[in-house]
Amino acid sequence: MATVFRFYNPTSTNHHYTTDKNEIASLRENTDWNYEGAKWETVDGDVNVFRFFNKIDGRHLLSSDETEKDNIIDNLSNEWNYEGIAFTTDTTSGVARYQHENGSFFYTNDQTEMSFISDNLSHLTINNSSFGANPVSPRIEGTINDDVIDFSSGNTALSAHEGNDVINFVGVNNFG
Repeated sequence: MATVFRFYNPTSTNHHYTTDKNEIASLRENTDWNYEGAKWETVDGDVNVFRFFNKIDGRHLLSSDETEKDNIIDNLSNEWNYEGIAFTTDTTSGVARYQHENGSFFYTNDQTEMSFISDNLSHLTINNSSFGANPVSPRIEGTINDDVIDFSSGNTALSAHEGNDVINFVGVNNFG
C-alpha cells in the first residue's frame, strides 16, 4: 500500500500525483507547485496503474486500462512517454478521472470533490473511472505547520497528516 500525494501548478493548471518520496520532496521545494496533500491510499492488488508523461505540455495521465495503455504506446508515443507502473490496486473503479478543457487530468475518490466539480466546474468533464483506492487515514490533529512527522519504514503517520505538516523523510527510498 502507498499513499498518493497531489500537487497543483496554477500556471499550467496541471495536477501531479505521486507516491515517490524524491518526487514529493522535489515538488515541495519547487515554488511552481502547490502541495495539496495526501489524497488516497493505493490497495495492493493485481491491477496495474500506468503513468504517462506528456512531452509537449508536461501533464501526466494515470490509467489502469490495458487497452488505453497499449493505444498510447502504439499510436501516441510522439506525444506521451510511458513511465511504467505507478502503483497497483485491486479494482478498476473508485477514482474518477476528469479532463480539463486544456487537456490536463484531475483524479479524485473524494465524493465532496466530485460533487463540487459536477455543480461548479463545467470545464472539467468526467473522462474515465480509472482505478480504485482507499481514502487516506484520519488526519492528525493540529494546525498548519505545527505537526512535524518523522517518516520512516513502518511509520504509517505520513498518510494521516493534514497536508501542511512538516515531514522529515528518515531512511526511506520511496513509498512504493
